[in-house]
Amino acid sequence: MLQADLDQLSKLADTLTDVGKSIGEMQIHAFSDQVADALPGCLVGPACKQAGNSTEQAWKNIAERINKLAKLVKDSSTNYQISDDDFATKLQAFNFRPEGAN
Repeated sequence: MLQADLDQLSKLADTLTDVGKSIGEMQIHAFSDQVADALPGCLVGPACKQAGNSTEQAWKNIAERINKLAKLVKDSSTNYQISDDDFATKLQAFNFRPEGAN
């Protein structure tokens, strides 16, 4: 039988959500733009700017995947709890006790 700690799954989902949010809020291009601005007319400046934008986009893609994973974990724990509760209700409906028994 599958044993799931729903509280731990919920904590994992919350942690993943926080990590995804933190990564998604990173502003790498702000630093690379400063380098580009500090080197006017130099070919290194635009390269730094492009590298910063590409790096930031890569991190945003990672954040998006982490957020999807967080949602999957949260949905799974919710669905597991609903299924478990539904199963318990249906099982109780069978009333295995003989009449007159407590």
